[in-house]
Amino acid sequence: MNHAEAYERVYRRVLPLLNANTAGAEVPTCPGWTVKDVVAHLAGLFTAYRSGDPKEAFSPDWGDREVNARRDHSLDEDIAEWGRLLKDPGDLFESHLAPVAVSDVLAHEQDIRTALQEPGARDDENIVPAVEMGLAFVEKKAEAAGLPALKVITGEIDRQVGEGDPVATLRTSSYELFRALHGRRTIEQVRAMEWDGDPGPWMSVFFLFGPPTERAVEE
Repeated sequence: MNHAEAYERVYRRVLPLLNANTAGAEVPTCPGWTVKDVVAHLAGLFTAYRSGDPKEAFSPDWGDREVNARRDHSLDEDIAEWGRLLKDPGDLFESHLAPVAVSDVLAHEQDIRTALQEPGARDDENIVPAVEMGLAFVEKKAEAAGLPALKVITGEIDRQVGEGDPVATLRTSSYELFRALHGRRTIEQVRAMEWDGDPGPWMSVFFLFGPPTERAVEE
């Protein structure tokens, strides 16, 4: 995958969704953020990466920190900064964080689309790699927690998470799995997916950033 090109494609899709009328729209899948805040966050990923030690730059509150740093900016200023940083990203797209950046922008494109009720791009070719990366994180957490193996099946993915015989199987779409892994589906929504076996044991490790407390509304 060319991560820079993958990111650029999403950027080009998002730009037409941004204007003065949409800037203040609340984003239900990012509680407390508006569309403008999401754009600020996207610009902030680049500045966080360029700031030095990634472990420090991407501390747990880094997203809100970058949004708050741009609180007084206009949407146009955030868009301009995002575009400028994308043109000069340093070595971000050659680093180990390149797939994370692509996954992040894919997730936030859908957040913006959800806020504006403008569905689209759910079949982006990089959603499957983002899901695979997410499942790798889930697998590490599941193994650390001593959980049994889980089978995950979508139209494009047939993967076992963990070792040994799987004791449950989840069948869903790659898009729904992508949204769920990124915390855009509640525990109740995930449990309501098509499971063969009890999903309960995996709910503590299934969400990359923790589960949301409110139900996401997406068509």
